[in-house]
Amino acid sequence: MAFTDPADAVYSILNNDAPLAVLVGENIFVMGGVIQGTTAPYVVVNNSINNEPLDTKTRPSSLDRFRIQVDCYGRTRKQAVNVHLAVRTALDGYAIGSTVASVKLDGIKFETENDAFDEEVDIFRKSADYIIRVKY
Repeated sequence: MAFTDPADAVYSILNNDAPLAVLVGENIFVMGGVIQGTTAPYVVVNNSINNEPLDTKTRPSSLDRFRIQVDCYGRTRKQAVNVHLAVRTALDGYAIGSTVASVKLDGIKFETENDAFDEEVDIFRKSADYIIRVKY
């Protein structure tokens, strides 16, 4: 079984989403890839937080359940929320059976969200976790 990174699929979906591009332009990054000096709004797709293989009795898992965190940043809380809503619209319920960035998706589901404010850099963040089901 070849490993495929669900964060690559999430990045690809978001990077090709026109409504999100209206809000953030090309400011969609993978974890650690934010270009210094980038101003909000922007999106960061984090690597997998965890992976829960759905094993069978007779063979290795053919379906894994990954948790991916997506952080949406804005100069105001409203801006961060609007970016988050665009991300959620693009990802939540994404088509079952699609292959994106060589990742065979069995669906994407919105799971949780939380807010934060970084006083040092005066920026708002809306973080959300998504469950990504990947077939092998």
